[in-house]
Amino acid sequence: MLDFDFLATPPRGGAEIVPGEGYVRFESRSDRREHALTLRAIHCPSATGLVALVQRVVLHRRITCTRCRDIHPCSRAAWADDVLTEDG
Repeated sequence: MLDFDFLATPPRGGAEIVPGEGYVRFESRSDRREHALTLRAIHCPSATGLVALVQRVVLHRRITCTRCRDIHPCSRAAWADDVLTEDG
């Protein structure tokens, strides 16, 4: 899935791009962290979504996201992980 959120004109007032949602303005750091926790809980690896790809002799496993079906970690989960590691 392609995200074209970066094409939108950024709003004034300190909004940031959240993958899949566009520009979001958070009232506080705790609101941003809470949103990241919610995204991380929703966009998790799917145990049933394993796809095995055989290339030459090497076997690759690809795990998909339960919510968006992108390869895990999807862009939303990666953003949430970045926010959560920033805040400690």
